[in-house]
Amino acid sequence: MIKKLRFLVLAVILFTPIINANAELFLDAIVATINDKPITLSDINKKYNKHLTYDDLKNNLQASKIVDTAILDTIVELEGQKKRLSVSDKELDSYISQIANKNSLTVPAFKEELKKQNISFKNYKEQIRSDILKSKIASNIIRNGAAVTDEEINSYIKKVNENNLLNSKISLNQICILKGNKTEAESLKVLKDILEALKNDDFKEVAKKYSETPDAKNGGYLGEFELNELSNEIFNAISQLSENEVSKIVDTENAYYIFQVAKKDATKKPTEEEMRIIKAKLEEEHLKDAIDSYFSKEIYKNYSIDKKF
Repeated sequence: MIKKLRFLVLAVILFTPIINANAELFLDAIVATINDKPITLSDINKKYNKHLTYDDLKNNLQASKIVDTAILDTIVELEGQKKRLSVSDKELDSYISQIANKNSLTVPAFKEELKKQNISFKNYKEQIRSDILKSKIASNIIRNGAAVTDEEINSYIKKVNENNLLNSKISLNQICILKGNKTEAESLKVLKDILEALKNDDFKEVAKKYSETPDAKNGGYLGEFELNELSNEIFNAISQLSENEVSKIVDTENAYYIFQVAKKDATKKPTEEEMRIIKAKLEEEHLKDAIDSYFSKEIYKNYSIDKKF
């Protein structure tokens, strides 16, 4: 038998009962109003199978969140009425049957599993009804679409390429001018000559002539690296360069460097199918953000809500 039931796509908010052990008599009270429609403590205790007191609402965060859930459920109900949306018993039974099948259970066996987990089937069914109604209300948002611009797609591809780039390999040549044996003015004069020479001459030939490290004899060839192996200074200087491009001067504590990208893994251009998948992914994210925003902010705007505690 399964240990924990899987409830498909819709989120069902279930809470562990909060009981005031010293309170055997629960006095009723209006805990919130929505457009002057009252929500009472007895409404909440009955709907969510709780034994809350008014003091619980003031002193217990979880109890207060149950009231927030009741407020949202009530607003969803009012919004459904406004949009002439409802959930029939047939729809509800069909969905619960799907949940039971998803868990390889019959509906009666599913009810037994809920009972073992101390979940009232009646309350669970009402929460499912509310969630289905939410999905119907959200469908209006979906019908309006979630347009994705070319700029967003290109930005996404750029981020993916940058992440992939960290694991790609790159070959570098360098020209190094050490600071220790010359003044700053002398170093800057050499660098100026190097930059002038690079306008017309091959990088390796300029490295052989000017570079002051042993690799100069090999045209400044440093070898092949993964970008995540490089220091931040070098990475920032060369990560956006293409093959054969030359970096700006990199000023470190002990030397000046100029790098050339000798070889670099080419960034793969997405195929049409990959572009379609990227667009669909971004549209899904837009829809999720829109729906989350709607049920956390927008849906409340047309209702006057007054919590009494």
